[in-house]
Amino acid sequence: MTHLWPIADQIEHAKRTARAAPVLRPSKSFRQWLEANSPEFDWSWRHLELLQEKLDKVTSGEITRLIISTPPQHGKSNMVTVRYPTYRLQANPKLRVLVTGYNQEHATEFSRQARNVAQELMPLAADSKAMSNWSTLAGGVFRARGIRAGITGKPGDLVIIDDPVKDRAEADSETIRKQIIAAYRESIYTRLQPGAAIIIIMTRWHEDDLVGTLIEEMSAGGEHWDVVNLPAICVDSVNDPLKRAVGEALEPRRFDVPDLMRIKTVLTATEGPRAWDALYQGNPQPAGGTMFLRDKFKIAHALPAGCKFIRRWDNAATEGGGDYTAGVLMALAPDFTYYVCDVVRGQWAGNARDEIIQQTAELDKIKYGFVHVRGVQDPGSAGVDAAAAFIRLLNGFSVDTERESGEKKVRAAAYSSQQQAGNVRLIAGLWNALFTSEHTSFPTGRHDDQVDAAAGAYNYLAALVVQWVRF
Repeated sequence: MTHLWPIADQIEHAKRTARAAPVLRPSKSFRQWLEANSPEFDWSWRHLELLQEKLDKVTSGEITRLIISTPPQHGKSNMVTVRYPTYRLQANPKLRVLVTGYNQEHATEFSRQARNVAQELMPLAADSKAMSNWSTLAGGVFRARGIRAGITGKPGDLVIIDDPVKDRAEADSETIRKQIIAAYRESIYTRLQPGAAIIIIMTRWHEDDLVGTLIEEMSAGGEHWDVVNLPAICVDSVNDPLKRAVGEALEPRRFDVPDLMRIKTVLTATEGPRAWDALYQGNPQPAGGTMFLRDKFKIAHALPAGCKFIRRWDNAATEGGGDYTAGVLMALAPDFTYYVCDVVRGQWAGNARDEIIQQTAELDKIKYGFVHVRGVQDPGSAGVDAAAAFIRLLNGFSVDTERESGEKKVRAAAYSSQQQAGNVRLIAGLWNALFTSEHTSFPTGRHDDQVDAAAGAYNYLAALVVQWVRF
């Protein structure tokens, strides 16, 4: 009779050796590893090469927060969610990986594919039979969970969130969107180990989805994310990650322009441009709102000489929640074109808000010279007192306040007309995306503070035009 003890001893020795091994980083780049271990795929697509470079920076620790937005069926999950964690586990078999999707079945499918790749490359623990939870001999683990199912257990060193939203119905449900964001904050984020990386891969559906929320928080001073948005068809060659020409497809060998236009025709036949903009261009739009047109916001990189300036503030006084305070700096050029130069925006308590308003006035003066500052006087005696305090705060600057009347849509109507005529341009900056999104969702969107401030700035400058004989 053959005894099994020697084999068992060898297995236990292998486990101890693996656990004692130092934590290593891969010796090969991700691209080299892909070509060696998955040669059946073409890894030379330009957008995949860009993502490979980003993932190498995640591996080195240079990037710890990465957002990837791509159209459907362009190879993102096959490379990022299935193969990248396997690549990392082979080099560091102690790594703890958590992958989530819109439900358990979705996440488990990623895990099954990753395990099929991994078992050809490294020894796995004999008890790793569950497709949603398998491990290496050294104690590393690959865990797959639906994002709203509740995530418990071991902490994570690498978290990949792949398409947390299933379809349009889920995306349009405010309840589900809030559940996903709560799961991210309370279940996923609290399990991160020091130095852990998070990768979010989404085909966008809604402007207030997880990615939209995180980008908005980043613009307000929150956690920094490296954001890669890869539209199916390039519409802005200056800001395109691949520096494509306008009208160029993301990967013609996968879907060329005629293919994409056929898809666009089908999508727009049922929902208008909304589904195409979200799913294929990474630019989700709200269902309503037609006062401001996204394609009419032109990006400029410099101001012409001889501009007149105003910084218009729309104030709130709630720290960390509620409405935003927004200060929009707008310029009127000699040819009567309007330039939005800068936006300062955040959720600050009264004292912090006042300090930021004062600092902004100082910085505007240094950069632009004479800049008029205008605030809003709310109704009632409290509004009078607040307006007086605003003017005292900016002692030494050109400052006034105005009483607003009428509906927001009415106050923004003239500004909207100029925007739709292509006479409003944005100086390139990180604030452009949120500023544009808020305008295109107006008046049905969640926030309108930037629109209010910009409309007030425009109305001030437009009143000057009729007074000037020469600029």
